[in-house]
Amino acid sequence: MPALEIGIALAAAALVGIIYPHAIYPFVLRLIYSRAADPVTTDPDIRVSVDVVIAAYNEAGRIERCLQSIVNQEYPSQLMSITVGDDGSSDNTVARIRAFASQHPDREITVVPLPRTGKNGVITELMARCTSAIVVFTDADCVWAPDALGHLLAPFHDHRVGAVVGKNDRGAMREATDPAERGEALYRSMEDRGNVRGSEVASTV
Repeated sequence: MPALEIGIALAAAALVGIIYPHAIYPFVLRLIYSRAADPVTTDPDIRVSVDVVIAAYNEAGRIERCLQSIVNQEYPSQLMSITVGDDGSSDNTVARIRAFASQHPDREITVVPLPRTGKNGVITELMARCTSAIVVFTDADCVWAPDALGHLLAPFHDHRVGAVVGKNDRGAMREATDPAERGEALYRSMEDRGNVRGSEVASTV
């Protein structure tokens, strides 16, 4: 095959690889969604025990804000525990967590210092310690809206639901002056909509 034809074929394949997931697949999903959507039934008042799990590495500057947002959830405190696995941090992440826990003696907040094993290793270790009906994973740099946990748990009212993914608030990024951040916000918003529609029609692409 001549080099020109090979080049055209590769360019066409690359173009399809870009267009299909961002234009064709969402369009197909929209058609299927409009005809075959099977919405999940939710219960905003669901009350179950919850273990919140956080893997942290050198998060001294952010962990307290994350913990505070979790403590501020509009959810019964007696049904929620927070466990932070420290992945061998070289800063004072562990001290910050312990200080925060001491300031909230009425909350179940535990820090587990671990050797440096990576996030997956920390999550595996913490999962072995979980005993609640639901386990919620979050990153140490996440800040939860006050009703975030309620929204995460509501779909578990439907027996078909085995996992729920939270949604990031892209508002601040969309208002950013950096074109790259605005572009990422637009892309992530499109991806979020696709994920929701895909879930409704049992697609995991």
